[in-house]
Amino acid sequence: MYQSTAALTSSTSALRAGYRHIDSARIYRNEAEVVAAVRGWKEGGGQGSVWLTSKVTGKEHGTVKTALAVEDSVGKAEGLSWVSCEVGRCEGS
Repeated sequence: MYQSTAALTSSTSALRAGYRHIDSARIYRNEAEVVAAVRGWKEGGGQGSVWLTSKVTGKEHGTVKTALAVEDSVGKAEGLSWVSCEVGRCEGS
């Protein structure tokens, strides 16, 4: 879900249905909504591990840019005890 609050609704529904891998991306600008869904699910009594994935954009490649992008993504997950995976991605691939 690109730049949409639908990411919160769809991620929450997926977690309730038993999905345990939620994918987001910086380019979709949906990380905050996905994290909010995971946080809400956990606070509502959800149990078990959730694999949370996000991706840096092609413009965020390089040691410094990637580090800053990952730091920003992890910051959005504040309050969660983990971030599973941050993936480098190239647009058009």
